[in-house]
Amino acid sequence: MFVVDCGWPTEIYGDKQPVANSKTQTAKSLFANPRDALSSINWSRVDFILVSNYEQMTLLPYITEYTEFTGPIYATEPTKAYGKCVLEEGLWVTDSGLQRSSSYTGSASVASTSTLAGDRPSEEGQTTHTMPYTQQDIIAAMEKINDVRLNEIVAPVPFVQVYARSSGYCIGGANWTVAYKGHRTAFISTSAFATCLHPQEWDGSVLSEAQAIVFCDAVDPAESEDSEINTVPQNVQISQRINQLCSTAISTLKQRSRVLLIGEPYGVTQDILQVIAENAMSMNLPLSQFIFISPVAEHTVQYGNIMGEWLCAAKQAMLYLPEYPFVDKDLRQKGHLHFVRSLSELAIRSIPQGIWFVIASPRDTATINHFIRQWQQDAKQCGGADMAAGTGASKFSVLLYDDDVARAQSIVNRISATNEVTYVPVSQRLTHHAIE
Repeated sequence: MFVVDCGWPTEIYGDKQPVANSKTQTAKSLFANPRDALSSINWSRVDFILVSNYEQMTLLPYITEYTEFTGPIYATEPTKAYGKCVLEEGLWVTDSGLQRSSSYTGSASVASTSTLAGDRPSEEGQTTHTMPYTQQDIIAAMEKINDVRLNEIVAPVPFVQVYARSSGYCIGGANWTVAYKGHRTAFISTSAFATCLHPQEWDGSVLSEAQAIVFCDAVDPAESEDSEINTVPQNVQISQRINQLCSTAISTLKQRSRVLLIGEPYGVTQDILQVIAENAMSMNLPLSQFIFISPVAEHTVQYGNIMGEWLCAAKQAMLYLPEYPFVDKDLRQKGHLHFVRSLSELAIRSIPQGIWFVIASPRDTATINHFIRQWQQDAKQCGGADMAAGTGASKFSVLLYDDDVARAQSIVNRISATNEVTYVPVSQRLTHHAIE
Protein backbone atom coordinates (compact mmCIF):
# COMPACT_ATOMS: atom_id res chain seq x y z
CA MET A 1 0.00 0.00 0.00
CA PHE A 2 1.23 3.49 -0.77
CA VAL A 3 0.07 7.09 -0.55
CA VAL A 4 0.21 9.76 -3.25
CA ASP A 5 0.34 13.31 -1.81
CA CYS A 6 -0.29 14.61 1.70
CA GLY A 7 -2.03 17.91 1.03
CA TRP A 8 -4.75 19.37 3.20
CA PRO A 9 -6.61 22.70 3.15
CA THR A 10 -5.21 24.81 5.99
CA GLU A 11 -8.09 27.27 5.77
CA ILE A 12 -11.85 26.75 5.67
CA TYR A 13 -13.77 29.63 4.13
CA GLY A 14 -17.39 30.53 3.89
CA ASP A 15 -18.64 30.36 7.46
CA LYS A 16 -20.25 33.74 6.78
CA GLN A 17 -20.25 33.60 2.99
CA PRO A 18 -20.90 29.98 1.91
CA VAL A 19 -19.38 28.97 -1.40
CA ALA A 20 -21.41 26.29 -3.10
CA ASN A 21 -19.57 23.11 -4.08
CA SER A 22 -16.24 24.50 -2.91
CA LYS A 23 -13.55 21.88 -2.49
CA THR A 24 -12.75 23.42 0.89
CA GLN A 25 -16.39 23.16 1.95
CA THR A 26 -16.33 19.51 0.94
CA ALA A 27 -13.18 18.97 2.98
CA LYS A 28 -14.79 20.69 5.93
CA SER A 29 -17.89 18.50 5.81
CA LEU A 30 -15.73 15.35 5.66
CA PHE A 31 -13.12 16.15 8.28
CA ALA A 32 -13.11 19.17 10.53
CA ASN A 33 -9.76 18.01 11.86
CA PRO A 34 -7.01 16.39 9.74
CA ARG A 35 -6.36 13.83 12.47
CA ASP A 36 -9.76 12.35 11.68
CA ALA A 37 -8.58 11.59 8.17
CA LEU A 38 -5.17 10.31 9.22
CA SER A 39 -6.57 8.03 11.92
CA SER A 40 -8.54 6.12 9.28
CA ILE A 41 -5.28 4.82 7.75
CA ASN A 42 -3.17 2.02 9.18
CA TRP A 43 0.17 3.73 8.62
CA SER A 44 2.20 0.69 9.61
CA ARG A 45 0.99 -0.93 6.39
CA VAL A 46 1.89 1.99 4.11
CA ASP A 47 5.03 1.04 2.18
CA PHE A 48 5.96 4.43 0.71
CA ILE A 49 4.73 7.96 0.01
CA LEU A 50 4.99 9.94 -3.25
CA VAL A 51 4.76 13.75 -3.13
CA SER A 52 3.89 15.50 -6.40
CA ASN A 53 4.56 19.15 -5.60
CA TYR A 54 5.11 21.59 -2.74
CA GLU A 55 1.37 22.16 -2.25
CA GLN A 56 0.88 18.49 -1.37
CA MET A 57 2.99 18.29 1.79
CA THR A 58 0.79 19.88 4.44
CA LEU A 59 0.39 16.76 6.58
CA LEU A 60 3.73 15.11 5.86
CA PRO A 61 5.47 16.22 9.11
CA TYR A 62 2.62 14.80 11.16
CA ILE A 63 2.68 11.53 9.24
CA THR A 64 6.43 11.05 9.64
CA GLU A 65 6.62 12.12 13.27
CA TYR A 66 3.32 11.08 14.86
CA THR A 67 2.16 7.94 13.05
CA GLU A 68 3.56 4.44 12.60
CA PHE A 69 4.73 5.15 9.04
CA THR A 70 8.39 4.16 8.56
CA GLY A 71 8.70 3.77 4.79
CA PRO A 72 10.56 5.87 2.22
CA ILE A 73 9.24 9.19 0.87
CA TYR A 74 9.98 10.39 -2.66
CA ALA A 75 9.88 13.90 -4.09
CA THR A 76 11.91 16.01 -6.50
CA GLU A 77 14.59 18.30 -5.11
CA PRO A 78 12.58 21.51 -5.78
CA THR A 79 9.47 20.01 -4.19
CA LYS A 80 11.48 19.31 -1.05
CA ALA A 81 13.06 22.80 -1.00
CA TYR A 82 9.87 24.74 -1.75
CA GLY A 83 7.79 22.41 0.41
CA LYS A 84 9.86 23.18 3.49
CA CYS A 85 9.28 26.90 2.89
CA VAL A 86 5.54 26.42 2.35
CA LEU A 87 5.23 24.41 5.57
CA GLU A 88 7.26 26.94 7.54
CA GLU A 89 5.21 29.85 6.23
CA GLY A 90 1.97 28.05 7.08
CA LEU A 91 3.21 27.39 10.59
CA TRP A 92 4.37 31.00 10.95
CA VAL A 93 1.03 32.43 9.76
CA THR A 94 -0.92 30.12 12.06
CA ASP A 95 1.22 30.84 15.11
CA SER A 96 1.15 34.58 14.40
CA GLY A 97 -2.63 34.45 14.29
CA LEU A 98 -2.75 32.53 17.54
CA GLN A 99 -0.49 35.08 19.18
CA ARG A 100 -2.74 37.91 18.01
CA SER A 101 -5.78 36.04 19.27
CA SER A 102 -4.16 35.40 22.64
CA SER A 103 -3.32 39.08 22.99
CA TYR A 104 -7.04 39.79 22.73
CA THR A 105 -8.08 37.08 25.20
CA GLY A 106 -5.19 37.37 27.63
CA SER A 107 -4.13 33.77 27.09
CA ALA A 108 -0.51 32.98 27.95
CA SER A 109 -0.30 29.48 26.46
CA VAL A 110 0.43 30.19 22.81
CA ALA A 111 3.47 28.14 21.78
CA SER A 112 2.00 24.81 22.78
CA THR A 113 -1.07 25.22 20.56
CA SER A 114 0.99 24.84 17.40
CA THR A 115 1.40 21.16 18.18
CA LEU A 116 -2.31 20.51 18.39
CA ALA A 117 -4.57 20.05 15.39
CA GLY A 118 -7.73 22.05 15.81
CA ASP A 119 -9.81 24.86 14.35
CA ARG A 120 -9.26 28.52 15.08
CA PRO A 121 -11.98 30.90 13.90
CA SER A 122 -10.73 34.31 12.82
CA GLU A 123 -12.31 37.70 12.72
CA GLU A 124 -12.27 37.55 8.90
CA GLY A 125 -14.87 34.80 8.75
CA GLN A 126 -12.56 31.87 8.01
CA THR A 127 -11.33 28.95 10.04
CA THR A 128 -7.62 28.20 10.09
CA HIS A 129 -6.38 24.79 11.20
CA THR A 130 -3.64 24.98 13.78
CA MET A 131 -0.83 22.85 12.46
CA PRO A 132 -0.42 19.42 14.12
CA TYR A 133 3.37 19.71 14.18
CA THR A 134 6.29 21.97 15.08
CA GLN A 135 9.24 23.51 13.27
CA GLN A 136 11.40 20.65 14.50
CA ASP A 137 8.93 18.17 12.99
CA ILE A 138 9.21 19.93 9.62
CA ILE A 139 13.00 19.65 9.67
CA ALA A 140 12.80 15.97 10.66
CA ALA A 141 10.31 15.22 7.88
CA MET A 142 12.46 16.89 5.23
CA GLU A 143 15.42 14.72 6.26
CA LYS A 144 13.35 11.62 5.52
CA ILE A 145 12.59 12.60 1.89
CA ASN A 146 14.52 10.88 -0.89
CA ASP A 147 15.30 13.27 -3.75
CA VAL A 148 14.50 11.94 -7.21
CA ARG A 149 15.05 13.39 -10.66
CA LEU A 150 12.46 13.36 -13.40
CA ASN A 151 12.46 10.04 -15.29
CA GLU A 152 14.66 8.40 -12.63
CA ILE A 153 13.43 4.91 -11.74
CA VAL A 154 13.40 3.92 -8.06
CA ALA A 155 12.29 0.68 -6.39
CA PRO A 156 10.70 1.44 -3.00
CA VAL A 157 9.70 -2.21 -2.43
CA PRO A 158 10.33 -5.48 -4.29
CA PHE A 159 8.60 -5.82 -7.70
CA VAL A 160 7.55 -2.15 -7.69
CA GLN A 161 9.14 0.60 -9.77
CA VAL A 162 8.30 4.29 -9.50
CA TYR A 163 9.25 7.25 -11.67
CA ALA A 164 8.14 10.86 -12.14
CA ARG A 165 7.31 12.95 -15.22
CA SER A 166 7.01 16.73 -15.28
CA SER A 167 3.51 17.98 -14.44
CA GLY A 168 4.07 21.48 -15.83
CA TYR A 169 2.44 23.01 -12.76
CA CYS A 170 5.38 24.36 -10.78
CA ILE A 171 9.14 24.04 -10.43
CA GLY A 172 9.75 20.39 -9.62
CA GLY A 173 6.09 19.44 -10.03
CA ALA A 174 5.68 15.78 -10.95
CA ASN A 175 3.17 13.14 -11.94
CA TRP A 176 4.01 9.66 -10.69
CA THR A 177 3.85 6.31 -12.44
CA VAL A 178 3.84 3.15 -10.33
CA ALA A 179 4.74 -0.04 -12.16
CA TYR A 180 4.01 -3.44 -10.63
CA LYS A 181 4.86 -6.58 -12.60
CA GLY A 182 4.62 -4.71 -15.89
CA HIS A 183 1.34 -2.93 -15.14
CA ARG A 184 1.76 0.85 -15.02
CA THR A 185 -0.65 3.18 -13.21
CA ALA A 186 -0.24 6.95 -13.63
CA PHE A 187 -1.28 9.32 -10.85
CA ILE A 188 -1.98 12.75 -12.31
CA SER A 189 -1.71 15.32 -9.54
CA THR A 190 -1.91 19.09 -9.95
CA SER A 191 -0.86 19.64 -13.59
CA ALA A 192 -0.82 22.32 -16.27
CA PHE A 193 -0.56 22.25 -20.06
CA ALA A 194 0.48 25.91 -20.25
CA THR A 195 3.93 26.67 -21.65
CA CYS A 196 3.87 30.45 -21.11
CA LEU A 197 4.93 30.25 -17.44
CA HIS A 198 8.31 29.41 -15.92
CA PRO A 199 8.04 25.72 -14.84
CA GLN A 200 9.31 22.88 -17.00
CA GLU A 201 6.66 21.85 -19.50
CA TRP A 202 4.13 19.05 -19.07
CA ASP A 203 5.39 15.60 -20.11
CA GLY A 204 2.54 13.80 -21.83
CA SER A 205 4.32 10.44 -21.91
CA VAL A 206 2.95 9.80 -18.42
CA LEU A 207 -0.42 9.14 -20.07
CA SER A 208 0.70 7.19 -23.13
CA GLU A 209 2.76 4.77 -21.03
CA ALA A 210 0.01 3.93 -18.52
CA GLN A 211 -2.53 1.11 -18.52
CA ALA A 212 -4.54 2.92 -15.83
CA ILE A 213 -4.79 6.63 -14.98
CA VAL A 214 -5.89 8.20 -11.69
CA PHE A 215 -6.60 11.94 -11.70
CA CYS A 216 -5.88 13.32 -8.24
CA ASP A 217 -6.50 17.05 -8.75
CA ALA A 218 -8.34 19.26 -11.23
CA VAL A 219 -10.40 22.43 -11.28
CA ASP A 220 -13.78 21.88 -9.65
CA PRO A 221 -16.45 21.95 -12.43
CA ALA A 222 -18.41 24.45 -10.32
CA GLU A 223 -15.40 26.76 -10.49
CA SER A 224 -14.85 26.37 -14.25
CA GLU A 225 -18.25 27.34 -15.58
CA ASP A 226 -16.70 30.41 -17.22
CA SER A 227 -16.87 29.62 -20.95
CA GLU A 228 -13.46 31.23 -21.47
CA ILE A 229 -11.83 28.64 -19.22
CA ASN A 230 -13.27 25.83 -21.31
CA THR A 231 -12.85 27.25 -24.83
CA VAL A 232 -9.78 29.51 -24.87
CA PRO A 233 -6.39 27.73 -25.02
CA GLN A 234 -4.74 27.78 -21.62
CA ASN A 235 -1.64 29.61 -22.87
CA VAL A 236 -3.76 32.41 -24.33
CA GLN A 237 -6.01 32.60 -21.27
CA ILE A 238 -3.14 32.77 -18.77
CA SER A 239 -1.23 35.34 -20.83
CA GLN A 240 -4.34 37.50 -21.17
CA ARG A 241 -5.04 37.43 -17.46
CA ILE A 242 -1.47 38.16 -16.41
CA ASN A 243 -1.44 41.04 -18.90
CA GLN A 244 -4.70 42.31 -17.40
CA LEU A 245 -3.14 42.36 -13.94
CA CYS A 246 -0.02 43.99 -15.37
CA SER A 247 -2.08 46.66 -17.11
CA THR A 248 -3.79 47.60 -13.85
CA ALA A 249 -0.47 47.69 -12.00
CA ILE A 250 1.26 49.79 -14.66
CA SER A 251 -1.66 52.21 -14.77
CA THR A 252 -1.36 52.64 -10.99
CA LEU A 253 2.42 53.02 -11.06
CA LYS A 254 2.14 55.65 -13.81
CA GLN A 255 0.17 57.75 -11.34
CA ARG A 256 2.93 57.21 -8.78
CA SER A 257 0.51 55.24 -6.64
CA ARG A 258 1.08 52.10 -4.63
CA VAL A 259 0.19 48.48 -5.42
CA LEU A 260 -0.60 45.52 -3.16
CA LEU A 261 -0.30 42.15 -4.92
CA ILE A 262 -1.88 39.33 -2.94
CA GLY A 263 -0.07 36.16 -3.92
CA GLU A 264 2.23 33.46 -2.64
CA PRO A 265 5.98 34.30 -2.80
CA TYR A 266 6.51 31.67 -5.49
CA GLY A 267 4.74 30.23 -8.53
CA VAL A 268 2.72 32.59 -10.73
CA THR A 269 3.75 35.56 -8.57
CA GLN A 270 7.22 35.36 -10.12
CA ASP A 271 5.77 35.50 -13.64
CA ILE A 272 3.56 38.47 -12.74
CA LEU A 273 6.45 40.31 -11.11
CA GLN A 274 8.56 39.66 -14.22
CA VAL A 275 5.97 41.11 -16.59
CA ILE A 276 5.28 44.17 -14.44
CA ALA A 277 8.96 45.01 -13.84
CA GLU A 278 9.91 44.53 -17.49
CA ASN A 279 7.00 46.68 -18.69
CA ALA A 280 7.77 49.41 -16.17
CA MET A 281 11.42 49.50 -17.26
CA SER A 282 10.57 49.47 -20.97
CA MET A 283 8.24 52.46 -20.41
CA ASN A 284 10.95 54.31 -18.44
CA LEU A 285 8.74 54.52 -15.37
CA PRO A 286 10.42 55.22 -12.04
CA LEU A 287 11.39 51.80 -10.70
CA SER A 288 9.25 50.82 -7.72
CA GLN A 289 10.43 49.41 -4.42
CA PHE A 290 9.25 45.78 -4.60
CA ILE A 291 8.72 44.46 -1.07
CA PHE A 292 7.91 40.84 -0.18
CA ILE A 293 6.35 40.45 3.27
CA SER A 294 7.03 36.81 4.05
CA PRO A 295 9.32 34.76 6.30
CA VAL A 296 10.32 32.53 3.36
CA ALA A 297 10.22 34.76 0.25
CA GLU A 298 13.96 35.39 0.17
CA HIS A 299 14.50 31.66 -0.32
CA THR A 300 11.59 30.87 -2.64
CA VAL A 301 12.26 33.75 -5.02
CA GLN A 302 15.95 32.86 -5.28
CA TYR A 303 15.21 29.20 -5.99
CA GLY A 304 14.00 30.15 -9.47
CA ASN A 305 17.50 31.20 -10.51
CA ILE A 306 19.21 28.39 -8.62
CA MET A 307 17.12 25.51 -10.01
CA GLY A 308 17.48 26.37 -13.67
CA GLU A 309 17.27 22.78 -14.92
CA TRP A 310 13.66 22.60 -13.67
CA LEU A 311 12.52 25.63 -15.69
CA CYS A 312 10.79 25.80 -19.07
CA ALA A 313 12.88 25.68 -22.25
CA ALA A 314 12.83 29.46 -22.73
CA LYS A 315 14.09 30.08 -19.18
CA GLN A 316 16.71 27.35 -19.44
CA ALA A 317 18.09 29.01 -22.57
CA MET A 318 18.71 32.17 -20.52
CA LEU A 319 21.02 30.26 -18.18
CA TYR A 320 23.74 30.58 -20.82
CA LEU A 321 23.24 34.33 -21.28
CA PRO A 322 24.41 37.23 -19.09
CA GLU A 323 20.78 37.84 -18.08
CA TYR A 324 19.19 35.90 -15.25
CA PRO A 325 16.05 33.81 -15.93
CA PHE A 326 14.09 36.00 -13.50
CA VAL A 327 14.08 39.74 -12.93
CA ASP A 328 14.56 39.50 -9.16
CA LYS A 329 18.37 39.39 -9.42
CA ASP A 330 18.45 42.60 -11.44
CA LEU A 331 16.01 44.33 -9.09
CA ARG A 332 18.00 43.32 -6.04
CA GLN A 333 21.30 44.51 -7.51
CA LYS A 334 19.66 47.88 -8.21
CA GLY A 335 18.40 48.09 -4.63
CA HIS A 336 14.73 47.79 -5.59
CA LEU A 337 13.86 44.38 -4.17
CA HIS A 338 13.40 43.83 -0.44
CA PHE A 339 12.52 40.79 1.65
CA VAL A 340 10.88 41.48 5.00
CA ARG A 341 9.88 38.62 7.28
CA SER A 342 7.03 40.38 9.05
CA LEU A 343 5.30 43.69 9.74
CA SER A 344 7.32 44.11 12.92
CA GLU A 345 10.55 43.82 10.93
CA LEU A 346 9.20 46.26 8.34
CA ALA A 347 8.73 48.83 11.11
CA ILE A 348 12.47 48.88 11.78
CA ARG A 349 13.71 48.42 8.22
CA SER A 350 14.87 51.38 6.15
CA ILE A 351 13.30 51.13 2.69
CA PRO A 352 14.63 53.63 0.10
CA GLN A 353 12.25 56.26 -1.19
CA GLY A 354 10.04 55.26 -4.08
CA ILE A 355 6.66 53.84 -4.99
CA TRP A 356 5.90 50.74 -2.97
CA PHE A 357 4.86 47.53 -4.70
CA VAL A 358 4.05 45.11 -1.86
CA ILE A 359 3.58 41.36 -2.24
CA ALA A 360 1.76 39.56 0.60
CA SER A 361 0.55 35.99 0.95
CA PRO A 362 -3.24 35.45 0.74
CA ARG A 363 -2.95 33.55 4.03
CA ASP A 364 -1.39 36.52 5.81
CA THR A 365 -4.55 38.46 6.58
CA ALA A 366 -2.80 40.65 9.15
CA THR A 367 -0.40 42.08 6.56
CA ILE A 368 -3.13 42.56 3.97
CA ASN A 369 -5.37 44.35 6.45
CA HIS A 370 -2.49 46.49 7.69
CA PHE A 371 -1.60 47.93 4.30
CA ILE A 372 -5.19 48.52 3.27
CA ARG A 373 -5.97 50.36 6.51
CA GLN A 374 -2.73 52.34 6.39
CA TRP A 375 -3.09 53.33 2.74
CA GLN A 376 -6.74 54.25 3.21
CA GLN A 377 -5.71 56.48 6.09
CA ASP A 378 -2.99 58.04 3.91
CA ALA A 379 -5.58 58.71 1.23
CA LYS A 380 -7.78 60.59 3.68
CA GLN A 381 -4.84 62.73 4.77
CA CYS A 382 -3.36 63.44 1.32
CA GLY A 383 -3.22 66.96 -0.06
CA GLY A 384 -5.88 68.53 -2.22
CA ALA A 385 -3.69 68.52 -5.31
CA ASP A 386 -3.07 64.79 -5.02
CA MET A 387 -6.75 64.14 -4.47
CA ALA A 388 -7.76 66.20 -7.48
CA ALA A 389 -5.25 64.45 -9.70
CA GLY A 390 -5.92 61.01 -8.26
CA THR A 391 -2.22 60.49 -7.68
CA GLY A 392 0.26 59.79 -4.89
CA ALA A 393 -1.15 58.74 -1.55
CA SER A 394 -4.74 59.34 -2.69
CA LYS A 395 -4.91 56.09 -4.61
CA PHE A 396 -3.66 52.51 -4.49
CA SER A 397 -4.49 49.24 -6.24
CA VAL A 398 -5.08 45.77 -4.81
CA LEU A 399 -4.39 42.88 -7.20
CA LEU A 400 -5.44 39.27 -6.61
CA TYR A 401 -4.96 36.29 -8.93
CA ASP A 402 -5.63 33.29 -6.63
CA ASP A 403 -7.42 30.45 -8.45
CA ASP A 404 -8.71 29.08 -5.14
CA VAL A 405 -12.17 30.57 -5.61
CA ALA A 406 -13.27 30.15 -1.99
CA ARG A 407 -10.17 31.82 -0.58
CA ALA A 408 -10.18 34.58 -3.20
CA GLN A 409 -13.85 35.33 -2.66
CA SER A 410 -13.29 35.56 1.08
CA ILE A 411 -10.52 38.12 0.52
CA VAL A 412 -12.56 40.10 -2.02
CA ASN A 413 -15.60 40.17 0.28
CA ARG A 414 -13.45 41.45 3.13
CA ILE A 415 -11.72 44.17 1.12
CA SER A 416 -14.23 45.28 -1.50
CA ALA A 417 -16.46 47.04 1.01
CA THR A 418 -13.77 49.66 1.52
CA ASN A 419 -11.57 49.40 -1.56
CA GLU A 420 -11.75 48.17 -5.13
CA VAL A 421 -9.99 44.86 -5.81
CA THR A 422 -8.82 43.71 -9.23
CA TYR A 423 -9.44 39.97 -9.07
CA VAL A 424 -8.24 38.07 -12.14
CA PRO A 425 -7.96 34.33 -11.40
CA VAL A 426 -4.97 32.77 -13.14
CA SER A 427 -5.85 29.09 -13.25
CA GLN A 428 -3.13 26.62 -14.25
CA ARG A 429 -4.75 23.38 -13.15
CA LEU A 430 -6.38 20.94 -15.54
CA THR A 431 -10.10 21.37 -16.12
CA HIS A 432 -12.55 18.52 -16.48
CA HIS A 433 -12.79 19.38 -20.19
CA ALA A 434 -9.02 18.93 -20.57
CA ILE A 435 -9.23 15.58 -18.80
CA GLU A 436 -12.04 14.41 -21.07
